Amino acid sequence: MDKITVATSSAPEVIIEQAYGNLTLRGWDREEVTATAQPNNLKLEEQNDVVRLSCSSDCTVRMPHDANLRIDAAHAAVRAKYLHDQITMGSVYGHLALKDVSGIQVETVHGNFSAKQVSGDVQVGKVNGNLTLRSVQGACQVELVNGNLDLRDVDGGIRTVANGNARLRLSKLLGSEYNIKADGNLHCRIPQEASAALKLTSRSESIRLRLPEGTQAVKERDCELTLGDGDVGIKLSAGGAVYFSAFESWEDGQEDETYAPLPEDFGDQIAEQVEAQIEMQMEMMNQQLNEQFERLSTTISSSGMTEEEMERIMEQWRVRSEQASEQTQAKMRRAQVKLERKLKAAKRKKEMQARAASRRGRKRRAWTVGVGTPSTPAQEPVSEEERLMILQMLEQKKITPDEAEHLLAALEGQA
Repeated sequence: MDKITVATSSAPEVIIEQAYGNLTLRGWDREEVTATAQPNNLKLEEQNDVVRLSCSSDCTVRMPHDANLRIDAAHAAVRAKYLHDQITMGSVYGHLALKDVSGIQVETVHGNFSAKQVSGDVQVGKVNGNLTLRSVQGACQVELVNGNLDLRDVDGGIRTVANGNARLRLSKLLGSEYNIKADGNLHCRIPQEASAALKLTSRSESIRLRLPEGTQAVKERDCELTLGDGDVGIKLSAGGAVYFSAFESWEDGQEDETYAPLPEDFGDQIAEQVEAQIEMQMEMMNQQLNEQFERLSTTISSSGMTEEEMERIMEQWRVRSEQASEQTQAKMRRAQVKLERKLKAAKRKKEMQARAASRRGRKRRAWTVGVGTPSTPAQEPVSEEERLMILQMLEQKKITPDEAEHLLAALEGQA
């Protein structure tokens, strides 16, 4: 492996001009930038506290926490964490995953985009996959999400359009405007004490409200209501159903009649669908690798390299791509096994809850199992791989919205 280190200030400008392999970026306390990649595939220069980098293989870069990062083009997956200044990106031709970062500005993500622990705003042009955001202290503005949208604890305003389903769980409403459109179903939960003016639209004429005063089904296209003084404007529009809650949760200690009971063999059905989902994702990954291979071939051909140099780089790329494919497949298989195990645990928990409810005479909160109950194992958190599998199965209509909601709730230990 080649390793290049250059001294910088505590807040240099780092520009990644081209990256043709997977890119891993991490902030650290040192006043230097270090890049590691396959031999002869890395180019790094520093001048006047500006670091420029290009790489034709997988690359890991460490830089000061307060570095200003700009990525012109990344032709594979990008992962970044512990960077506390503005991050600006052009096109990312793979998945993008960010954690513990500041403001984000991205033109296009051609895969899935996930970010959590963001201390600034999120501005994105287009995401061709799914978008998942967690714990964002600023606003979120995304022009278009071609997949599903899943937002949790976004403090600022939200404005976005999703071609799939949308799910929002907001603990604060600090923005002035919330405008979310989805072609599929839309689930939204806000704090019980929120002050908001709501405009809800369902093209399928199915709006479900859960408010402190009770649950209501609205069989109309449009619905307007005001909570408190109506300080914040919220517009929710869906091609399918709209589920809106200003209560503790949709699973607040009892089964909601919105959801039909799941079939007994639901776990087996999900296992089969996950298997098909893995095969489809691997096919998509292979197609993506082929497209990246063609772009790399075109770029290298016009670079003036000798045939020996070109063949060596292309062979290295092929080897790394095969390794990445095998690693991804193994990771998804592990996620499948873990998902099936959680489904079995959720089923056992449901059976115990039913027996407990029967013994207590089916009281209103009979489905709630106490935290200290020794017979109920602690629920593991839902991984991003499991969540994406479920959302993608929903998008492809392999499961219904109710089944997806039940499944997510079960895996999170809420059902």
